[in-house]
Amino acid sequence: MQSRDFESVTALLADTVLAYAGTGTEKAVAGDTVVTRTGGFSYEIAASGAVDQHITTAGGVKLYVNDTGAGKSVEAFGAIGDGATDNTTAIQTAINSFPASGYGRLSFEGGTYNVSATIATNGRGITIDGNGSALRLTATTTYMLTVNSVSVSINDLKLAKAIGVTASAVNVTGIRHVFSNVGAANALWTDVFHCVDAKECHWENCNLYNDTAGLTGSIFKLDHCVNNTWNALFMGFCEEGFYCTTTAHPINGYKSEGVQISNSILVYCNKGVRGDSVTNLAVSNCVFDFCGAQGIFCTNGQAMLIANNWFAGSTNVSFIAIGIGASYNYGTISGNFITEGGTSLASAKGLSLAGGYINVMGNVFSNIAGGISTNSTSKNIGNSFAGGKAEITSSSNIRLDNLSYVKNALTTGSSYRADSPLSF
Repeated sequence: MQSRDFESVTALLADTVLAYAGTGTEKAVAGDTVVTRTGGFSYEIAASGAVDQHITTAGGVKLYVNDTGAGKSVEAFGAIGDGATDNTTAIQTAINSFPASGYGRLSFEGGTYNVSATIATNGRGITIDGNGSALRLTATTTYMLTVNSVSVSINDLKLAKAIGVTASAVNVTGIRHVFSNVGAANALWTDVFHCVDAKECHWENCNLYNDTAGLTGSIFKLDHCVNNTWNALFMGFCEEGFYCTTTAHPINGYKSEGVQISNSILVYCNKGVRGDSVTNLAVSNCVFDFCGAQGIFCTNGQAMLIANNWFAGSTNVSFIAIGIGASYNYGTISGNFITEGGTSLASAKGLSLAGGYINVMGNVFSNIAGGISTNSTSKNIGNSFAGGKAEITSSSNIRLDNLSYVKNALTTGSSYRADSPLSF
């Protein structure tokens, strides 16, 4: 078995000397090895009749890219991160080189890798190491990247597209995917992540903002997704940070449930969390700053825990920090700090809760026109109001030291305990 070396992948692909019909060192023999000095990539020469080769030289020699033990590089397949070369075929071939339904590691080497069509994981549970690279879409399509396997991991990769291109960045289906240090900077995606029946997936340490001028698009759009988590994100400049749609699973009929968001910062979202239909929503230790219409608003579903968050409005005079519709029931809202922000918002509301059986406990309302509005099945316990504008408007029980430092309005039908210190 012989080994031949070339200066680079570019030189290898351009080579016309090595040939199946050659002689001596110029003869390509199936099973022999070819290496490149730049990049240290290794290849096995395929049989002349092979149809599953990874790359082919200008002289017609077919080659398989070898796994070096640390995985494979997209550049071994001819990809170039120069922001100009179309790498669609090279990157897709690299992904497809791993066993179907198998695992492996694929790395980018830095730079901007253009693609002109959708790249898909095609059932492979691979780890993609971006190493700070950008994947950049240059033509309109539905998605730039489709993750449709089990246990895909994507790390340290930026999502970009050319001006005028229309698409969503990533379509996520399947189970147990992990996205870490993924970035998207002002690319005006339709959705950054469109998740469809995604289960047990996790996002962490991602920086995702979409449209600093128009605040369009969704960062996460969820269709019948189950038990997914998000932690330590910076995101915003969008219409919705999280959008749980009413789309039901086509066979089993369930919608999104088990949505857990923690330790994240959402800025300039018209709606931070929009739950048109969501069950088991948990949002904790997050900052919702410069909100538009709503921080969190859920229309249909049940069971929420909204705890220890900070909410501030921007310029929308009808800003609602946390709202639920009449068809959303059961939950706890506790330990949140709610303010209208630096602008006087005449019709702003802290909590507007039309649904039933919500425990409202230990929240602080500062300088916001409307404090708490609930129905008769909910409980208001130990909330504090300050700044000259807060109020409780409710037919529910108002009890156990709801503190008021300013005039409060209690609607007829409200009941309150004598140990609730109220100042009028």
